[in-house]
Amino acid sequence: MDKLEFPDITCSFPVGINSYAQEVHIITKRWGEELGLFQFSQLDSDVFDTIKSGYFSARLFPQASFAPLIMISKYNLLIFVLEDYLEKNRNNSKAYNLVKQMVQIMEGKLSQLSHKNAYLLAWAQWWEKTKKMTPYQWQNRFAKNIQAYLYNKIWKMESQQNDIIGFEVDEDLSYNQNQEKNFHYFDLIEMANTVYLPEKLINNTFIELKTNVSAIINLTNDIISLKKELIASDIDNILLSLHQNQTFIQEVINDTVELQNLYIEEFTRLERELLKNEKIYQREYKTYSLGLQSVIRGNQDWYNISN
Repeated sequence: MDKLEFPDITCSFPVGINSYAQEVHIITKRWGEELGLFQFSQLDSDVFDTIKSGYFSARLFPQASFAPLIMISKYNLLIFVLEDYLEKNRNNSKAYNLVKQMVQIMEGKLSQLSHKNAYLLAWAQWWEKTKKMTPYQWQNRFAKNIQAYLYNKIWKMESQQNDIIGFEVDEDLSYNQNQEKNFHYFDLIEMANTVYLPEKLINNTFIELKTNVSAIINLTNDIISLKKELIASDIDNILLSLHQNQTFIQEVINDTVELQNLYIEEFTRLERELLKNEKIYQREYKTYSLGLQSVIRGNQDWYNISN
C-alpha cells in the first residue's frame, strides 16, 4: 500500500482534561465489576484500563464537577459494553431484545427486570440515579435522543440480519452518518455543567449546530482511525465505504479532511449566530457552546491518543 498523507484538521478549541479523571476512572471500573458488566459482555476488566472510560469522559467534559462526571463515566462504560456486546452478537436475537428492553426502560414500560441480566439492571440503576440529578424537561429530551441512538442500532441489526453478507455501502453510510445518533452525548454537556437549556432555546439553528458537531465527530473518528481500519478492512469507516465505490483512497482522505475543516468553520458561524440572537439566556448558550467545543476537541485528542 502506498503511503497515505493526512492533511491537518483545523481545530483551535482549547485542550483540557478534568482533574478528577483518575479517581472517576477507578470508581467507574469498580462499579462495572460490582454489577457484573464485564462478565455480561465477556470482557476482561483489564481491557477497561485500556479503554479508560474515566479519562475519556474527563477529556470531553473538563469542567464537570465530581458527581456528574462519575455518572457520565458510568454512562460511557454502559455504552462501550453495549457496543462490544452487539458486535459479538450482531445476528443474535438476544442482542436485539436487549436494545428493545433498554428503550422500554427509558419509556418507563419495563419495571420487572430479571436479575440474570446484569446489563439491564445497571442501565435501569443508572437511569434512576440520573433522573434524581436532572430536571424533568432534560430527562425527556435525553430519553428521546438515546432512543434515537438505540433505534439506530436496531435498524442496523435488522439490515444485517436481512442481508448478512451484502450490507450495502449506501446503507452503511446512512447508518454511520446518521447525526442524531450522537445527540444523546451532547445532552450530557448540560448534566456536566449543571446548566440546563430551556426548551424554547432549542430552535432550528440550535439543532443545526448539534447536527454540525455530530458530523465533525463522525468524520474525525473515521479520519483518525483509518490507518488501523485499513488493515482490518472495516466497512464501518465512511472513508473505506467511499473507497469501495471506486474512489481513490488518498482523494477521499483529502476531500474528507477539507469537509471536516468546513464543518468546524460552520460550527463557529452557527455559534456566533446563536449567541448574537439570544439576549436573555446568554449564559446558558455560552456554557453549552463551550461544552460542544470541549466535546469536539476532547474527542479528537482521545482518538489521536487511542489510535
